[in-house]
Amino acid sequence: MTLIESRSGSTPVTSNVFPSGKLWIAFVILAGAFASILAPDALAETSPTTMSGPMEVQTQPDMPFAGEGDRYSGLAGDGLYWSLRSAGVPAQAADDYLSALATRIDTRVGIEPGDRFDLVLHDGRLLYASINRQFGRDVEILRWTSNAGSEWVEPNGRGEARKERGLARPLSGRISSNFGTRIHPIFGFARFHRGVDFAASWGTPIAAAADGQVIFAGWHGGYGRQVRIAHENGTVTTYSHMSSIAAVPGRKVSRGATIGQVGSSGFSTGPHLHYEVLRQGVAIDPLRASILAGRSTPSMRDASIVRARIAGILKNARPAA
Repeated sequence: MTLIESRSGSTPVTSNVFPSGKLWIAFVILAGAFASILAPDALAETSPTTMSGPMEVQTQPDMPFAGEGDRYSGLAGDGLYWSLRSAGVPAQAADDYLSALATRIDTRVGIEPGDRFDLVLHDGRLLYASINRQFGRDVEILRWTSNAGSEWVEPNGRGEARKERGLARPLSGRISSNFGTRIHPIFGFARFHRGVDFAASWGTPIAAAADGQVIFAGWHGGYGRQVRIAHENGTVTTYSHMSSIAAVPGRKVSRGATIGQVGSSGFSTGPHLHYEVLRQGVAIDPLRASILAGRSTPSMRDASIVRARIAGILKNARPAA
């Protein structure tokens, strides 16, 4: 290597160069060309599309910063919904939590008082939901958002595998009277009971058993305050003796949506829900008509990413006061 001096005006400038500068440049050019032949994809710009069309763009859920997310936990007690509300969970978030769990289990049955719930909200939006059950499998799910929409994903990366399209119990209360002939508690004679009665405390939320359209919401004689919902295949569900009605005639409702609250209106001896299912106008046993669920192929996500996001949300969330 030699030292070359040049002048710019009156100031000398020195620089280091290789004696074979042209040969060195040629060598670099040839090496780059050789590398591009061996690995042409390494120099190509990646594209967000495939041969079958645009790839799904996966975005992270709303990840709360330290101390921003609100975490609620507790025991299910005598009623999961009211235990959530007692823990400070807003009404809409409690509904969202139950709806999220319903993508994996039937939340109207099988929830024991000792089961422990856990959820995280960020700006009122449910990000994470879990329930640790004494009997039956536990549920832990994360909200995953992409350009295809939102879904609930398990730590193993498995997305929603069940679409709720059938009938479910409208609440989790004890059945106090079954479908069939019985002695009427008020009139004192044998009479056919067209539905089932659920014993529940005053004000317990009543959920729509399936997607449908509200065809009646108001006072209906001895049934008191009643809501009727029309579903596919000529099926109608009715909910009676309510204390208050949240459904609006003509509007569509989703499975699990709150349509009213338990009461004792009409001919009733105490707070309960009288629930009927009619198919083509004929009353059928609601308990035998309650389990219909469509299934779809579940999506799969990167389990390590899902677990890392869950860990981040739980770490950053603060316990709700």
